[in-house]
Amino acid sequence: MRGKQAILRYLTTHHTFSPAQVARESGLTVNCIATVARGLAQEGVLILESKVWRSVTYRLATDAERRNGGCDGINTIFADCRKSDAMKRVLSVYGRL
Repeated sequence: MRGKQAILRYLTTHHTFSPAQVARESGLTVNCIATVARGLAQEGVLILESKVWRSVTYRLATDAERRNGGCDGINTIFADCRKSDAMKRVLSVYGRL
């Protein structure tokens, strides 16, 4: 069984998962599951639900989240602010653009 198959099979019976839970049930290593989960989150298939220290919890992305590109669990307000025209003018004045 591959990591992606193990994750998707686990999500058929559970709403969320951590790599340790899937690894325990599938017999694969935690590092294998965590690497595959990060890749699936970047693709928009999974959503990073929570991250506390080393404990990461993922869930399956909804169709609406997949259409909108999803959210990778990172606060994007600052990135959106930096892309705005007003912030570009401010940054150009202070030499950071």
